Amino acid sequence: MPSISRVQNDPLINRSIKVGTFDVPITVANLSTGQSVTVKALVDTGATLTVLPASILREIGVEPTSTDVFELADGRRVEWLIGEVRVTVEGLTTPSLCIFGEEGVSPILGVVVLESVALTIDPAHLRLVKTTGLM
Repeated sequence: MPSISRVQNDPLINRSIKVGTFDVPITVANLSTGQSVTVKALVDTGATLTVLPASILREIGVEPTSTDVFELADGRRVEWLIGEVRVTVEGLTTPSLCIFGEEGVSPILGVVVLESVALTIDPAHLRLVKTTGLM
């Protein structure tokens, strides 16, 4: 077992690089009209779909097309409206479903968009990086 002082001085354990959450700008657009909004969204690989406050989606003319049930981090299940949008992140664009979130909710960039445009997280530098798609 290593001594405590050796562990405290180990550069691989005690890095100065901070790992955590981060936001990125995303543009969410109405598929029919192209009307769009750009927001800062939390990158969340624990979230399936992208989430924006319902009022923002309605401002750009996005209408709900369905509902689905989602599980929250605390285990509760909730039903939310979903609409179809086009999401652009890091210059890459994909059609996607988007949740009509409650007012005041922070925008979230979910994993479906990230996988659709082949972006992954660089947790050491808190950024998104292009990756090779898998077949």
